[in-house]
Amino acid sequence: MPRRAKRKPAEEHTHIGIGVDRYQAAVTASINHSVYGPQYALSLNDDDSVYEFTNQVTITGTATYPDERAGDTYEFTIYGDDTPSHHRDAKLKDVQARDKYGSPQYRTYHGREIPVYVAPKGLGMLDKVRGEASWRAWLFVAPRS
Repeated sequence: MPRRAKRKPAEEHTHIGIGVDRYQAAVTASINHSVYGPQYALSLNDDDSVYEFTNQVTITGTATYPDERAGDTYEFTIYGDDTPSHHRDAKLKDVQARDKYGSPQYRTYHGREIPVYVAPKGLGMLDKVRGEASWRAWLFVAPRS
């Protein structure tokens, strides 16, 4: 019996109406912890600033639409910092696929060579709180003035 190719599951998109229950904003200024304990740094990068400035906005609300999601709670946090080691300033050349020798990969498209890219893992995360009708989401951004 021939094998059938497995199909990728279709992406699902849902529009949700959420009424804001509360919000919180914070701005922090600190000295980079790597100054005091470089041995504990997960990704030590000499280009990181000595002074770290971050901002955070958290919005909490209750779903009103669609009916099957009404009453679910959502917490959405936007977290901003511009530390180079977090790679939020990555360029296309930084995500270009490489062969086993480290050379950039290309493919032919309509008679011309175009680069092959490896998509980054994303800018945030969505997490369902186990056993509750509640969701948490984080979005990591670079602050701009």
